[in-house]
Amino acid sequence: MRSSDSNRSADACYWLNVSVSEFFTSIFIPRMPGANRSIRQFCTFSHCGRKAHGMSILGRPTKIPKAIHVRLAIECDKVSSVRNFRHVQRHSLGASAVAVLFIGACLIGICVCGVQAQSAITVFVTVTDTQGRYVTHLQKDDFEIFEDGQPQPLVSIDRETRALRIVVVLDRSASMNGAYPRLFEAVATFLTRLQPDDKLRVGAFSDRVEFSSRFTASPLELLADLSDLSFGNGTKLYDAVLASCDQLKGTDGRPVLVVATDGDDTDSRARRDAVVNRLRTANIATYVVGIHTKYFNGVQVVQNTPGRDLKTLPEDTGGAFFEAKDVRDTPSIFTRIAEELHSQYVLAFSPSQHDGRVHRLTIRVKPQSLTARANLNYIALKSE
Repeated sequence: MRSSDSNRSADACYWLNVSVSEFFTSIFIPRMPGANRSIRQFCTFSHCGRKAHGMSILGRPTKIPKAIHVRLAIECDKVSSVRNFRHVQRHSLGASAVAVLFIGACLIGICVCGVQAQSAITVFVTVTDTQGRYVTHLQKDDFEIFEDGQPQPLVSIDRETRALRIVVVLDRSASMNGAYPRLFEAVATFLTRLQPDDKLRVGAFSDRVEFSSRFTASPLELLADLSDLSFGNGTKLYDAVLASCDQLKGTDGRPVLVVATDGDDTDSRARRDAVVNRLRTANIATYVVGIHTKYFNGVQVVQNTPGRDLKTLPEDTGGAFFEAKDVRDTPSIFTRIAEELHSQYVLAFSPSQHDGRVHRLTIRVKPQSLTARANLNYIALKSE
């Protein structure tokens, strides 16, 4: 709902101007000291491309004489959309308003009337049962979250989907030539399983790394991009992963990386430890599809199988490793990845550390027979 000048109260009107360069999911205003009656409310934006639109306010406002007015200015590239809403709640002039702005896995602190906002962290969590099926009915009390071994209270739990920006990077070395037609089909099928707001970009690696020119939700554009990918010799896997992280940096959606290959790295300049660190701290959910292949190297038939380094690459990123012992399994694996990305929980908690360092998370879920998988590292915002 929009606020007008006629609705302002000179002694109780505060404007919060928020300008961000990346897609965010929600803004949360928790209980304020001095408020007689407090309603916790979420104001959520959905985001398509560069245009922010749509807002819903949960909770019933009370009839009170004073209000806090909040203005949100959302900027992506050079495009800016402004939405206003009024948070109706009793407020004393001495009360400190605390606002929380979630951006991906990090939260940017913002000021209200000179008071520094509380920080928060969001974590995307996948929960599966003993059969590997996704569990989507859990509530807030079913989760526990620990920061460096210390329990932290959950601010919220959400099941809303987030617009995805996905890079799918494919091994185009000689050993993958026989697998590529089926892999081509798998990626095309993957796009059809995504939501309308999700977008995909494809890339390839062999003795070089390349990417298509854009993120797209168009099947025709995707097919053209896949057809344009070059093949070669060598496997610059780690270089391709780092380059994919660069492609995902600053995108207006939740970043996801999907890698399909039949073997470990052979020619990259990048070191594995640097790649693993980048994936874990950049909050990029990483999925690796390891494919068993056979090919003739000019002398004999060679069989490639995924090694340990490949299988452990996505650990702690919130993603997973999937093994395709037959290349015909790749379409179903890509379909499962799409299902997982839209079967996750979004947990938010207030961190205890503000030192600019990497911290370790542990997530437990009830009952204990269930398994929770998430990005278990985050970089705390440094207090000024």
